[in-house]
Amino acid sequence: MTWFVVLVLTWLVVAALTLQARRRGARRLARRWGTRLCAVTLVPVTALALGAVLVLVQLVSTDGATAATAIEAATPYATWLALAVNLVSSDIALRGDQARARARTRARSGADGIRVHEPFAARTGVGPRS
Repeated sequence: MTWFVVLVLTWLVVAALTLQARRRGARRLARRWGTRLCAVTLVPVTALALGAVLVLVQLVSTDGATAATAIEAATPYATWLALAVNLVSSDIALRGDQARARARTRARSGADGIRVHEPFAARTGVGPRS
């Protein structure tokens, strides 16, 4: 039951941080916190999947273990592991997104790090045409 209270408090804190970032107008930061909020929201689903795997591992590896004792033993580990797995995987996804954004910025930059801008006429369609 303790894990559920921690999960609810974590969800409330992450939701508050998401709303605060949106109100400040920090769209990128709000999106990052929103991604973490989705990860925390999906913890029960991940806990069910991890719990099933842990129960199967226990039933296969031990002789004579009943399903009830296997479920009872696997539940606390599955819930905490689900929270950790979801938050770590969301942060890995966010880091990959950050790396792709940096690569796009570097591709648009010149060799000396100064951003190369295309001419005004080419961007807007106004002015002399070639």
